[in-house]
Amino acid sequence: MEHRSDLARILHRCEPNAVEKLEGQLIVLEANSFARSALARFFESVYECVHALDSLLDAEEALSKSEGWTDLIVAECLPHDISGSELAASWRVRYPQLRRVVLATGSDSLPENAASLDAVFRKPFNVQELGLFLSS
Repeated sequence: MEHRSDLARILHRCEPNAVEKLEGQLIVLEANSFARSALARFFESVYECVHALDSLLDAEEALSKSEGWTDLIVAECLPHDISGSELAASWRVRYPQLRRVVLATGSDSLPENAASLDAVFRKPFNVQELGLFLSS
């Protein structure tokens, strides 16, 4: 049984303040189903298109089909012991349509490849601050 994370509980209490949707898309790659669905619910009023995924293949497919720019929120811990920061760094090179790459982590230390990231948000984070960052 999966427990709701602190992040998921916080996100379900927040309502987005966006008035006009961003034209691009957002891909959320998060292993925790509660946090993933909470992020999707929050950002559906911010972006034209939101993909909340836990599969690397599904995320790569969404990226390969994207037209225009894409923002990516990736969790540090992904299925199959893949590092979110390493994945984000490699996708930054492979997918030029990535506008912003954000790492969502519970760690207190920055990853070695933090230079390839646009921001690091430590869980639990303020989702409205993340929304303001992505919409700026």
